[in-house]
Amino acid sequence: LQNKPLTMYGDGEQTRSFCFIRDQVRGLIKLMNKNHYHLPVNIGNPNEFTINELAEIVLEVTGSSSVIEHRPLPTDDPTQRQPDITRARDRGTRFYADYDAVSAGHAAHQWIKTRQRVATSNGPRS
Repeated sequence: LQNKPLTMYGDGEQTRSFCFIRDQVRGLIKLMNKNHYHLPVNIGNPNEFTINELAEIVLEVTGSSSVIEHRPLPTDDPTQRQPDITRARDRGTRFYADYDAVSAGHAAHQWIKTRQRVATSNGPRS
């Protein structure tokens, strides 16, 4: 939001999947309402994309002119992360993520801008 450089570790081709908090909470509530289910369940968004794609989304959604600064990829950083939400879908919750990366980015950006306006209008705190 401040046009500061974005730091990217590695070449940006590693993949991730992100779940918007509203989807996460909705999935957890659905799962909690299922009686007598005791096995581990992944709640998340199985749609994965590269870190390069994430950076493009951030720049597009915010209208930022930030440059991307590449740093070495840590040796323990996995090249792929993607949750298997089969149990969440198959256990009667019918869970799926509603928000894709772009719509979640827009929603998050609006939330941040609103919080900044509120903080500015309230003035400094002592």
